[in-house]
Amino acid sequence: MDFIMLAIVIYAGVILYLDIFKWDWLSKHQHRKLFSMYDWIEDKWGDKGVRITIGATMIAVIVFFITDLI
Repeated sequence: MDFIMLAIVIYAGVILYLDIFKWDWLSKHQHRKLFSMYDWIEDKWGDKGVRITIGATMIAVIVFFITDLI
């Protein structure tokens, strides 16, 4: 079980890194669907809102799972 939590923390860290430093690459590789949260947030708050939402979510996931691992 600890391995799965560690994998989730690493995955969230990678997404956070891409959100902060490689946003152009990450935004180009978004798969557009008929309805997606990405498009909804982008329509409502713009590109910066998407970045803030992704960053805040990944930080919350990292903090939650790291405190659970300790």
